[in-house]
Amino acid sequence: MRNQIENELQKPYRKMLQTTISSVLKFKSFAILMIVFLIQSPLSTYACEVCKENQPKVLRGITHGVGPQGDWDYIIISFAALVVAATFIISVKLLVNPKESDPKHIKNFILE
Repeated sequence: MRNQIENELQKPYRKMLQTTISSVLKFKSFAILMIVFLIQSPLSTYACEVCKENQPKVLRGITHGVGPQGDWDYIIISFAALVVAATFIISVKLLVNPKESDPKHIKNFILE
């Protein structure tokens, strides 16, 4: 009787695991496609001569366009970079050590 109950409880987790694996495989193919795209077209991302002349010295030659126009642009970009860096650090930290001790947590089904 207990085995039947445990099997019934594990069914949603198995479906969730299958969905997760399917998503990972789709992401993997997308990531490979993006890497191939980025390797084949690096020259199109660099700035042309006109854009190089119009950009500030700090960012000259990186990309097309005029770049930041004032001090507020640099402040906004710096703040956004800090948010992205903090999010990345926290996500890696929680991925490596999730601190989940519940025996019914899905990570335990995956690691078994």
